[in-house]
Amino acid sequence: GIANRMPGINWAGRTYPQAKIKPPYIVVAPPYTVPDLTDADGSVIRAHLTYSIDVLATSSSEVDHYLSGLADRLARYNMHLTGQSDLFESSNNTYRISATFDGMVDRRGHTFR
Repeated sequence: GIANRMPGINWAGRTYPQAKIKPPYIVVAPPYTVPDLTDADGSVIRAHLTYSIDVLATSSSEVDHYLSGLADRLARYNMHLTGQSDLFESSNNTYRISATFDGMVDRRGHTFR
């Protein structure tokens, strides 16, 4: 989706790649979903979604650049950056930011905060 269309990103997906991918790339974990509002039969009307997204690149400034671009793109859908942690992967000299984004979505697909 959104991450695949970012200029400069070599790969984006829902699990870590099995093949060796050259950074920069983005990994999106499946969302954690908590029902916020249900109807009488238990169907979810509105849910709170939380996404964990890792951005990996070859420098800390590059990681910051891609995270900023991703945050701007997701904000258009009312998904907002709520936390992040920076890491350095010494095994492959890769910088990584693990970021958390969240927002609300209703069963029609409308998002809001």
